Amino acid sequence: MIHEFKGVFITKYCPKCNRSSDDVRFIGQFCEYCVIDRIGSDLPKEIKIPLCRSCGRIKTHIGFVASSPDSLDDAVRFSIHRPDFEVSLVSYDKATSIAVVQFEKEVEGEPVQFTKDIEIKFTNILCPLCNRERSGYYEAEIQLRGIYSKLSVMEKRILDFVNKNGSFVSQIKEDKNGVNIYIGSRDVANAFFQSNKKLKPIKSYELYGLKAGKRVYRNIYSLRFE
Repeated sequence: MIHEFKGVFITKYCPKCNRSSDDVRFIGQFCEYCVIDRIGSDLPKEIKIPLCRSCGRIKTHIGFVASSPDSLDDAVRFSIHRPDFEVSLVSYDKATSIAVVQFEKEVEGEPVQFTKDIEIKFTNILCPLCNRERSGYYEAEIQLRGIYSKLSVMEKRILDFVNKNGSFVSQIKEDKNGVNIYIGSRDVANAFFQSNKKLKPIKSYELYGLKAGKRVYRNIYSLRFE
């Protein structure tokens, strides 16, 4: 900072780089550039962001979500994990994998803002949802019985609803009795019937394991179409 004495400005010189306060802003005894070098010295040159090789979702602070500018910004902040800074994604060049990331914090009562080029490396994995889908996992079963043409229409409605609401169908079984649809999330299965209140399924439960010492059940819904 430039001091004033009897109307005269005294020029300061940075003890590290010798820059003059006539040319750059000072924060305490050091110029802004040296302050940025110091506080940004341990920031990463590259970060790794998990990317599901099956569905293309990326990992953010709330889990795996569809890739978008907003979710990439979240994933960058989550991967850098520096709560002492305000972090935001300025831009990302897919061709070079370089992200321009802005950092901001207060130093000696002064706001300091700067950008840094960081390489993003996407690590291909299976997200929990896709891993469950491939393993045949399911929490709910919908049994459709009756006239085949009506079953086909209902099957499509169920599949569309499940896909639009972030779950999956791990298996569909057809036999002479009808169609059984196995759904990854009981909450999504419940939501389907909540949004289609005219459907009146017979509901039952099936024990399939223990979690933290408690019994865990699958929901079974039976619908008949005459």
